[in-house]
Amino acid sequence: MIITPSATDTTPRAWTDCLAYYNRGTPTSDWFDAEIADEVVPATVHGIHIRTDGHDEL
Repeated sequence: MIITPSATDTTPRAWTDCLAYYNRGTPTSDWFDAEIADEVVPATVHGIHIRTDGHDEL
């Protein structure tokens, strides 16, 4: 049996989420590469077009 080491992904990432959803226990987001993390908008987090009032976003 040959065991090959797996490559470790060292890409810097940021977890970006909607605080309102996180606080109620239903996180909605994922990890984003740091290079594009500043481009993440509420629609990216929720997967839909959403009004941002009432949400502490990103």
